Amino acid sequence: MNLLDRAVKMVAELDEPEDQNYVRKHALEQAKTLGVDVREAATRVFSNASGSYSSNINLAVENSSWNDEKQLQDMYLSRKSFAFDCDAPGAGMTEKRTVFEMALATADATFQNLDSSEISLTDVSHYFDSDPTNLVQGLRKDGKKPHAYIADTTTANAQVIMVPSLLSGSHSLDQIHHVKHTPTPLM
Repeated sequence: MNLLDRAVKMVAELDEPEDQNYVRKHALEQAKTLGVDVREAATRVFSNASGSYSSNINLAVENSSWNDEKQLQDMYLSRKSFAFDCDAPGAGMTEKRTVFEMALATADATFQNLDSSEISLTDVSHYFDSDPTNLVQGLRKDGKKPHAYIADTTTANAQVIMVPSLLSGSHSLDQIHHVKHTPTPLM
């Protein structure tokens, strides 16, 4: 995770035009807004706090212990806003909720990896727990819903699934588009 964090920060620090380097563009905007340096604003690798697991939204959904979507959004953000920091390896994760929210607000796509045959896409509470698509839509200034992708890596033939508003009730499971995916080396 530290290598991923380092790679993103290095890209943000490249002396390139912003129209050719969106990582840099967004990091510069965030740095200016937050009053931090570009390296800190370029943080893009987030998870739970050390020793913590899940956003627990699945428990709130299963137990009907939530009142509105804003409550679920706050739960997700408070649990998932801990950043890996390649500049302080081994120091543990630091909460950077504002940077996390600003990064999510610029996302055009979300991605979730299904890596267990015990939990499937139709396990709705687990889908809510891991998928930030509605959260991103709520954070974007334009309110645009990002494209949602899910990789099913439970078999040898990995599939990337595009989810068109799956849980909005306007689409059924048989309308999900399956796209064969061939892994491409990053380096």
